[in-house]
Amino acid sequence: MMSIADLYVKELGHPCRQASFGRGDESFRVLKWDAFAHQTAIVIYAAFNGMGVSKVSLVLAVTRAVDSVASELAWAQRSIEASDNGIRVGDTLDLKKPLWDGSNMNVFDIRAPSPVVLKCINVEAMHNEGVHVLQVVPLFNSETALRNSLGVEQFQQRLAVNDLYLDPDRSPVS
Repeated sequence: MMSIADLYVKELGHPCRQASFGRGDESFRVLKWDAFAHQTAIVIYAAFNGMGVSKVSLVLAVTRAVDSVASELAWAQRSIEASDNGIRVGDTLDLKKPLWDGSNMNVFDIRAPSPVVLKCINVEAMHNEGVHVLQVVPLFNSETALRNSLGVEQFQQRLAVNDLYLDPDRSPVS
């Protein structure tokens, strides 16, 4: 069975950047692919357990690079693995601080991978290798209340207008 990193390289080619976070027996990796390196106009970050313990991987897709997100994405990956309940599509992860430098977003919305956005990743092939890919969408803290009142599906439809969920510089949806 291939490692998660090898699966991503097979799907997207070699990353342009990579980082490792953790200490002791914990290791979380984040790989980055620039826009057009994989035939789409989005920047992709993928986080996973570097020790091969977990088979869940979080993927963030944005319209421009926000490299300082790597540590928060690794922290989100760690939070999922430390949780007794795991994580499911529709959950949120409030990291209580900005997801990247200069951002006011601090929540990740957990979604099934968008076949449109992540068309460059064969999610089914990765699933067949035992890797469960989840897409994370950055949210403002104020948007979580709106998400809860509208319902996940209706809120996601609002974010889908003009692909707002890919824009790291967007304003909060109301």
